[in-house]
Amino acid sequence: MTYTYSIMSLPKDRMTNPDDHAYIYRPGEQVALLWTPHQGNETQDTKPQPVRIDAGLVGPFATIDALKAAVSFDNNNVLGGQIATVAPTVQTNNWTNKAVSTNMQLPTAPGYYMLVQRILVNNQGSPYPVPTGQIINILK
Repeated sequence: MTYTYSIMSLPKDRMTNPDDHAYIYRPGEQVALLWTPHQGNETQDTKPQPVRIDAGLVGPFATIDALKAAVSFDNNNVLGGQIATVAPTVQTNNWTNKAVSTNMQLPTAPGYYMLVQRILVNNQGSPYPVPTGQIINILK
């Protein structure tokens, strides 16, 4: 049996404005990121494959609308944004049924950021970070 990983939602108490669906943080705060395993496919492999999880923030954008406009049509890229910060890489494997986590230091520049991730299994997967749909608003 193999396992795949998906990122958990950020804490709901950080979303104070239901209109913009952004998680509110202060400059430089630490954010805990957690990925949970989900049952995948049966396998005939004799050993587990390594899983590498990278995460970061793309931004800042002045408004949430500017950020949303920058997300590509297929939701696989944030156009015109810069990688503002990167979390330490998480390493696991596709046989491990255990959540994995890392802490990410937020940038100090205020604005809206998209949380992005890249999950590689045996070095296979998207070469680029993919938007998670979770938006962080760093206040002034």
